[in-house]
Amino acid sequence: MAHAITTKNAVIESRKSGESIRDIANMSKLPKSTVSYWCRDIQMTKSQIRALQIKCKKAGSAKCLEIAEQKRTERISREKVIDLRASKDIGPINKRDLEMLGIGLYWGEGYKRGSSELGFTNSDPNMITVYMEWLRIIFQVEKENMTLRVSINSSHKDRVKTVLNFWSEHTRIPIEQFTKTSLIKSKIKKTYPNRDTHFGTLRIKVKRSSVLKLKTLGAISHISKTISKDTD
Repeated sequence: MAHAITTKNAVIESRKSGESIRDIANMSKLPKSTVSYWCRDIQMTKSQIRALQIKCKKAGSAKCLEIAEQKRTERISREKVIDLRASKDIGPINKRDLEMLGIGLYWGEGYKRGSSELGFTNSDPNMITVYMEWLRIIFQVEKENMTLRVSINSSHKDRVKTVLNFWSEHTRIPIEQFTKTSLIKSKIKKTYPNRDTHFGTLRIKVKRSSVLKLKTLGAISHISKTISKDTD
């Protein structure tokens, strides 16, 4: 393998070029389980399988890769069927669905105590998108009324600008609306196998949102009491 493997994209490209999971893990110094997970949806060509079978045969197991690829193909096919079925079961998302979904997100990741403002923190870009749509459609909150802050381990200090650009582009909110990045210090030095694709967590606070927070907490309380009553 001629090039260094340091990022998720490089791992994926190496797998697509026909490298084995074991070789990629050895070259990248990543756990084999991480490499396998990143490459789980990549299907090898017949020629690539044959090439790796030769390596495998030298190790005394000519059928190992063929069996693994067969299982991978079956899994991918099965997951596609389940995904399609789930999409049909859910169907279109209406305003009521979004309202309840947003309340659920806030119940799990929102600020319930302390600050009087509506605040939400998460690391999943897709969840951030859904939450912002909830704010826009249910509460008519404009992006101009949001304040954002990134929190990330201090070992990523050299990547702060890249991380800010990522979240700014994802939310379509200018960096000027971000407060100073919070660099989290830890006594234990943490290593990230996906360092270049790690972007910490994003906090979104809505200005002058005490009434919105009370409404949301009231909705959460109502749901909790209603379900508890129904299960008695």
